[in-house]
Amino acid sequence: MSAQIKGKKLKIEGGNRLVGETKVDGAKNAALILVPAACLATEGVSYLENIPSISDIDVLIEIMREIGVTSYREGASLSIEGNGLRNGHISETLMSKMRQSILFLGPLVSTLGEATIYLPGGDNFGVRPIDIHLSALESFGVEVNVNDGIVYARAKQLPLKGTKITLRLPSFGATVQSLLTACRATGETIIENVAMDPEIMDLIQFLNSMGAKIKVTDDRKLIIQGGNRLQGIQYQIIPDRLEAGALLTAFAMTKGSGIIHGVIPGHNHAIISLLRDVGLAISFIRNNSILVDASEKLSSFRVTAGPYPGLSTDLQPLVVSLATICNGESIIEDPVFNSRFSIRSELIKMGAQIDIDSSKNLMRINGVNRLKGSFVEAKDIRAAVGLVCAGLSSLGTTYVSGLEHLHRGHGNLVDKLFELGAKIKYVSSEQA
Repeated sequence: MSAQIKGKKLKIEGGNRLVGETKVDGAKNAALILVPAACLATEGVSYLENIPSISDIDVLIEIMREIGVTSYREGASLSIEGNGLRNGHISETLMSKMRQSILFLGPLVSTLGEATIYLPGGDNFGVRPIDIHLSALESFGVEVNVNDGIVYARAKQLPLKGTKITLRLPSFGATVQSLLTACRATGETIIENVAMDPEIMDLIQFLNSMGAKIKVTDDRKLIIQGGNRLQGIQYQIIPDRLEAGALLTAFAMTKGSGIIHGVIPGHNHAIISLLRDVGLAISFIRNNSILVDASEKLSSFRVTAGPYPGLSTDLQPLVVSLATICNGESIIEDPVFNSRFSIRSELIKMGAQIDIDSSKNLMRINGVNRLKGSFVEAKDIRAAVGLVCAGLSSLGTTYVSGLEHLHRGHGNLVDKLFELGAKIKYVSSEQA
């Protein structure tokens, strides 16, 4: 954990309208899949630019060191040397820190022939089907066994052979796992029912620039001609659409106005469409800035989280936070993760009126005129951001703990909010 936040809370004095201009960081979910992809390079060095300042990147660097890959980070740049995969074991300590650590499994077993890792950790919000990852690897001829929380994977032969995979659901992680493994396999691999998130499209562009041959079809299918030598390259990571969503929500909940720079507006279509329906005035400046004005009264809404281009389940806690101050009843459904409602209990402490229907994975939120400051705890990354936004809009002072989750996904968000006029700062637990 960063020394900046260890043993600290966020103190937020609510009721201050956000005004001004800001810029988003590089996409966390893009960086976390480009790093294991860069480890597939058989020669050269990959230079990743626009790396976000988050603690999860530090974990990836430790994992690379453990498996033999040399990397060097300087500011927003990360260099990764190719042809470095030498050790197929990742320790439990590192695997427990983040979900995306499992994405090294395919590159390791397809390069070394075997790998031993622990089941991954990360945010806890319900069933996240690792079986889809393992089933995909088995399609390539990999024997997989899981015992006492340890995953043992061994290739029946190397190189792996291309195959056809139909994913049970369009899982983001399983799509990446299958794609990375296919790049090492010889012959053609077809992956059906894939996730089509912007970060995955960015990954495909990165791999093709390295020398891979990947084709995307219109029916959620990837066709990969594997076995090509991959060369390290220089690459700019796309902007973080989830941070853009967080900033848009912060403007909305404080009735603020401003400009968010360094974005790809099309990546944020779902949240922008919803916010327009709620009552925000949103327009675009050129092709990389969003102008937002939230001075109007906010209306209630109904939305279901789903695969891209739908509303990302990562934005669901933020949307729940927003609904608490919208006029009328809002209904939010999340069939993607069955327990991603940890923010509910904390928002109730702030005066929110939220009922949950677990059988349908939905929440009904009756908007209140104003939330009230309270002591709340973040249980995952997105809940942390939602609680910060709730604190910004509340009457009185809010103290947010669990900041390790916030900094796993957003290293600079607090500074950006402060610069926009929020009364927000880190305090020691004794000061809270």
